Amino acid sequence: MMAASGPGANARGPIQPTRQHTRPASVTPPYDGGPIPPPPDLPEHPRRVLLIRLSARGDVLFALPFADLVKTRWPGVEIDWVVEKPASDMVEGHPAIDELVVWDRTRWKRLLRSGRLIALAREALSLRRRLRARRYDLVVDLHGMLRSGLLARVTGAPIRIGYDAREGSAAMYTHRFPGWTDVDRMGGDFRDVAAWMGLDADAWRLHAPVPAAARMEARDHLAAVGVGDGYVVVIPHTTRPQKHWEESRWGPLIDALHTRTGHPVVMLGGPGDREATARIVRGITSSPLVDLVGRTSLGAAAAIVAEANLVVGVDTGLTHVAHYHDRPTVCLFGPAAYVVPPTDVTRIIRHDELECVRCMVRGPGPTCDGAWWCMDRITRDEVLGHVEDLLEGRPDPRPPARS
Repeated sequence: MMAASGPGANARGPIQPTRQHTRPASVTPPYDGGPIPPPPDLPEHPRRVLLIRLSARGDVLFALPFADLVKTRWPGVEIDWVVEKPASDMVEGHPAIDELVVWDRTRWKRLLRSGRLIALAREALSLRRRLRARRYDLVVDLHGMLRSGLLARVTGAPIRIGYDAREGSAAMYTHRFPGWTDVDRMGGDFRDVAAWMGLDADAWRLHAPVPAAARMEARDHLAAVGVGDGYVVVIPHTTRPQKHWEESRWGPLIDALHTRTGHPVVMLGGPGDREATARIVRGITSSPLVDLVGRTSLGAAAAIVAEANLVVGVDTGLTHVAHYHDRPTVCLFGPAAYVVPPTDVTRIIRHDELECVRCMVRGPGPTCDGAWWCMDRITRDEVLGHVEDLLEGRPDPRPPARS
């Protein structure tokens, strides 16, 4: 697919008339449910605190600093974290987390579909016993769905704080934060929960450890294909259509990235992305692509991102790993909530001149019938312009207001 040309042109159809603007002048929280309720009286010296953020990987990463703030507030507290298995690599080894509770929800679904209800009941009771045995003084559910609310409820903790509370989960909490108060900043809504609770939200910092085993696996993969210290990472794959950038554009971009940096380009993704990778590879004409899509563990892929000279990716968990390791990053965003770069070496491309670009943020949903004009408007030259700014140390030419 060719890039749009001319005002209002689009390869997937005409762009609808929109209000023209550049970046939002200020953050407008979508929460409109009245005054935020007062926080609970927190225990003075809690022994154990449970944090719940089950998925997705990017959101798990954005929530991680919450554990640091809890540990800072109560230095001797034990912090447990419940996470679903696919995102567990994002949390493993975090120094503020004492015990990681990994919930294999996919297995539970298989047991349910196959009618193995007794086995499912045994596993559910085992998880319930494990959570209740910890005798938590405080539970904070940063997920806000019914399944996470049920996990909070079965702990029996005297204080159970819920974030957002969808799917009827509000009944599972003793206190509720409405959520979605600072959607323009990555992790801003979680940070607002922390501030509401009286934690030191000004100390919110993005950082996540990479386990030694993951680093070793990453180095083995790179050494096997002859990649040394310098390389660029591209992350083009996503399962959500609103986050997808046209496949035919990645090949020319990869060629240009190699020409500009002189480094090999490493492509990352999961096993389900192999077919899409093959199509992208056909569009590469001159650069030496290192295809590691589906060939590494998630932990090793994160370790590769953590050492990259430059990362270019769509709105997905692996791209966000780069922010935690201060890697120069260009993010290709469509109707994503986030517009405030999380670090000084992050560039977010989002076409805010399209009024409909916020359609997925507590809005009516897509109005473009799947054309995703916001992603289609991103051009190779636009991406390369931000890459050039990062490599030359120039400030973001379109800095948004920081709330």
